[in-house]
Amino acid sequence: GIIVLALLSMSFLTNLSSDNTIRANGQSSIEVNPDLIVVYFDVQTKAISSQEARDANAQIISALKSSLLALGFKDKEIQTANFNIYEDKNYQTGLSRGFIVTHSVILKFSSEAIENIGKVVDAGIDSGATINYIGFELSPEQHTLTKAKAIELAAQDARLKAEALASGLNKKVGKLVAVSDSDFYYNPWVEFRGSGVDEATIVKAATDIQPSERTISAQVTAVYRIV
Repeated sequence: GIIVLALLSMSFLTNLSSDNTIRANGQSSIEVNPDLIVVYFDVQTKAISSQEARDANAQIISALKSSLLALGFKDKEIQTANFNIYEDKNYQTGLSRGFIVTHSVILKFSSEAIENIGKVVDAGIDSGATINYIGFELSPEQHTLTKAKAIELAAQDARLKAEALASGLNKKVGKLVAVSDSDFYYNPWVEFRGSGVDEATIVKAATDIQPSERTISAQVTAVYRIV
């Protein structure tokens, strides 16, 4: 049975690579307006005991959430991205220097409320948090729509290229043999990183950030028979 399957696989690959098929790579690039603003806060505290470090961290996080809620944001828009507690040990002496607690919080809200970035940054700084970065993302709904559109256009481009190749060979495109969406390029766009930056620079950068169209691309590979 294994031998039969192997022979069938070899036969299929041979057919795909024979002269009666054409392989075309379709590409597309579309412009999209990010519909989410993302602000990433970091809170780090240190104390002799883990409980003290945890309590100090929780106090800052509570103040941060209260400030954001007071600005009109909802609980579901304020998410914990990471929480970690570890011993700060001097590895040369083996002695403990206490415990460090880190808590990262992400705030996501509509890009239509771009004017709130400055208030959000102020709320974070005033609460004792640091601003890790500010950027833009696509909501799940927008991501799905954009991905579908980009792949559709890439598939159309693959068909167009296949028809042009076939025409150049005095052939016509026949049945679709295989297709795959090999790539869909999308990463959140980081507009500002706050690591090692003073508060005044962060506040100014927040007021200067404006949403704009961003490019997203897709790639599709299609194999057609030619007749």
